[in-house]
Amino acid sequence: MLKTRTLVITSTDKLRLLRLLSLPASPADCDLAERLRVEIDEAEVLRDEDVPPSLVTMNSKVVLRNGTSSETLTLVYPFQASESEGKVSVLSPTGFALLGHSVGDDVGWPAPGGMRRGVIESIAFQPEAAGDPRL
Repeated sequence: MLKTRTLVITSTDKLRLLRLLSLPASPADCDLAERLRVEIDEAEVLRDEDVPPSLVTMNSKVVLRNGTSSETLTLVYPFQASESEGKVSVLSPTGFALLGHSVGDDVGWPAPGGMRRGVIESIAFQPEAAGDPRL
């Protein structure tokens, strides 16, 4: 079952995301950008040092399990996105669905052909856990 949530983000991610959202967006990004802005306004904001290592933050590398298969995705800003490298933009449906979720959460997002779902199996890398939220 998909979890209804209050977005949990770091103070650094909040500042960076608000800066990103102040830039002109492509038409494809506009709907998600507005939804992200609303979620940020209502978010629970944590200091970088208080973030649990199980939380998906910007630049986290996430192992997502869908049934019997897994994929590793890195949550990035739009200008860093690269499908071939598994880097998903926070302004994509997949990236938007991952941000602020934790290990064990069931997430879903719209995709061509219908909804996709997955469970966050682990976080292979999180900047805050690595001691460098600037990454």
